[in-house]
Amino acid sequence: MKLRNFTPILTVIILAATSCKKEGSENSSSLLSGNWKFVSATGSTTVTNSVTFGSDVMKTEATTSFTSSNPKGSYNMTATQITGNGIGYDFTGSSITKVYTNNVLLNQLTVPTTGTIPPTNLSSTYKLIGTDSLYFETKVPGTANAGGCKFKLEGTKLTLFMKINTKSFTDIGGATVSADNIHVNTTIILQKQ
Repeated sequence: MKLRNFTPILTVIILAATSCKKEGSENSSSLLSGNWKFVSATGSTTVTNSVTFGSDVMKTEATTSFTSSNPKGSYNMTATQITGNGIGYDFTGSSITKVYTNNVLLNQLTVPTTGTIPPTNLSSTYKLIGTDSLYFETKVPGTANAGGCKFKLEGTKLTLFMKINTKSFTDIGGATVSADNIHVNTTIILQKQ
């Protein structure tokens, strides 16, 4: 008898639980699928090399910051693949080179930089990590390395935030050289077509 009194309440709870859909709960990979026009890229790359001779450390640090213009190409994304078709742009920015000995700045040079990234095709498989990150299994767009990025989807605008860090060491005749110590921060904006 008491079980019958709970049946309507239990039915309402089950219906409410199964009919409610969390806003924005659509699978992110399906939202990312489609054609995306390349809109812009901005960022910076810092390359640091150091050589240790006995107790002295000589270090060079080169940082290039850039903003793109005249974007070309588009990306096609499926649930697991990103393919870039004719991705290219012009860029302007600055390059700053600093030379240190034992962490004391000896010299600094700043020069403007301009150039063109010619249209290039690329392809990589990727995995969706959570609801805001991608892991590119073969290479991050625009680089030769695997890696990941955060993304933000706002309507038809997709922004990729990439941070890549690599480091290697070499011993040359008793001097330890830290080479290819590279830090890349890039923001890429795409527009759904």
